[in-house]
Amino acid sequence: MSQLGFIFKEMFFPNRDRHAIPPLDGAMRPNSELDDVETIARFDVPPVGLTSDGVGGVYCAVGNVIMKRNDAGLFEDFEGLDGEISALAADGQNGLVAGVVGKGVRYIGGSAAGTEWTHAGGKSILHPTAIGIAPDGSIWVAEGSQQNAPKDIIRDLLEHGNSGRIIKCSASGETKVITQGLAYPSGLVCQSDGSVLVTEAWKHRLLRFRDDGRAPEVVVPNFAGYPGHLSTGIDDGFLLCFFAMRTHLIEFLLEEDTYRKNMIDHVPPEYWVAPSLDCNETLLTPLQFGRIKVHGETKAWAPPRSYGLVAHFDSEAIATDSYHSRTNGETHGITSSCFANGELLATCHAQKSIVRILSGQKEGQNV
Repeated sequence: MSQLGFIFKEMFFPNRDRHAIPPLDGAMRPNSELDDVETIARFDVPPVGLTSDGVGGVYCAVGNVIMKRNDAGLFEDFEGLDGEISALAADGQNGLVAGVVGKGVRYIGGSAAGTEWTHAGGKSILHPTAIGIAPDGSIWVAEGSQQNAPKDIIRDLLEHGNSGRIIKCSASGETKVITQGLAYPSGLVCQSDGSVLVTEAWKHRLLRFRDDGRAPEVVVPNFAGYPGHLSTGIDDGFLLCFFAMRTHLIEFLLEEDTYRKNMIDHVPPEYWVAPSLDCNETLLTPLQFGRIKVHGETKAWAPPRSYGLVAHFDSEAIATDSYHSRTNGETHGITSSCFANGELLATCHAQKSIVRILSGQKEGQNV
């Protein structure tokens, strides 16, 4: 941002919402819980869309294959599709709904097997990021971006992406655009009262939608990280994954249009000054993050380039528990989570794995 633009904003909009990064305190206080978890599955590519059908079945997507956990606790091939699967939801009645990059959303199994939704509002459904099944059977879909695929999520952040949509799909194949122009809606979960919670990643907030024409309610206006996948929690609460954390450097960089554009145009993506879902570093990894090392070891409290965080919120959207992998950890880039069979499971992008965070918990259904 130019100096003139900065002065203009300070003079004419001094009380604008600056979205300062809030501290991680209370139930969100950093810990190392995610670094002590058990890995129950590893894959060649990062898994996504972890979901439970509420009756014992646990599913995830790996590339273009839906995997199901068998009685021995191992994940095996369940269904292969003709494209990369970016979102997954179970209806609890032997049916799954999958989002396929570039091809829309389709029902697999169950009474609605074969139903597809490929367009909404006159545009193709290209990049689904989250799917929820409402109590009335309707399908709600979050499309993160019209321009960038899920694998290019960081590019969408740096380009100030705001082409995300929320789409409602009916069993008859019809679609309705509930809203558009969102800054990367990356998580969605349907509530028992008919409302739908949606995370808007680049505005780091949580919204509540209803299909009644009203503007969405801002439930949580400002998170310390970029909120992603949502799933049903305990006692009408919800689980929320943060795939990366905000830092002061990135907040500053997002205001510097010329520098950011030059970086995107001339620097390989893996070396961008930007958040990352991976914790693997090389000598070429950007050092402009205030990372502090002592005797060659990164300190846990150093500003994070990558991070791992899953949090549970109650029905009032107040955090009750959180599980972290800090800057010096390795369980980074948590992209989905769910309660299943008394366990809390999560997918880890950095390790291309599924981890068991807790066992013996009350089961929730990812709907």
